[in-house]
Amino acid sequence: MIVTGGTLRGAELALVGGAAEQALEGLRVRRAFVSGHGVTAERGLSTSNAAVAGVDRALAECAEEVIVLADHTRIGTDTMVQTVAPEAITHLVTDIQADPEVLLTLEDMGTTVHVAVPETDRGQ
Repeated sequence: MIVTGGTLRGAELALVGGAAEQALEGLRVRRAFVSGHGVTAERGLSTSNAAVAGVDRALAECAEEVIVLADHTRIGTDTMVQTVAPEAITHLVTDIQADPEVLLTLEDMGTTVHVAVPETDRGQ
C-alpha cells in the first residue's frame, strides 16, 4: 500500500490534490481499483469532484489494469468530470441490477464485465 499524501477529503476518505497526484507520477502498478459517481459507455468513469478526478486519473495512468467498482446506481450515469475513458477500463465490477445495455456496450469496447451476484441468488 502506498499513501500518497495530499489533502484528506473527508466525504470520500480520499487523499486528493497536487501532492497526491505528484506522488503517483512515475509509479507503475499492476492494478488500480477506482470508483466514481457514474459510468457510461460514452465517457467512461466520471465524478462530481475535480480534485478526486485528478488523483483517479493519475492512478489509472500508472496502472496496467484499471478496475472500476460501480454499483447499479452508477451505471448509465454521467457526472461532471471524466476520470477514466471507456477504452481504458479493463474490468468493471457491478451488480445484477446494472443496466445490461450499458454493460454490453462496454464489453463490445473491450471491458471485461464482472457481475456480482448476491449469495441468496446463487441457490445456496
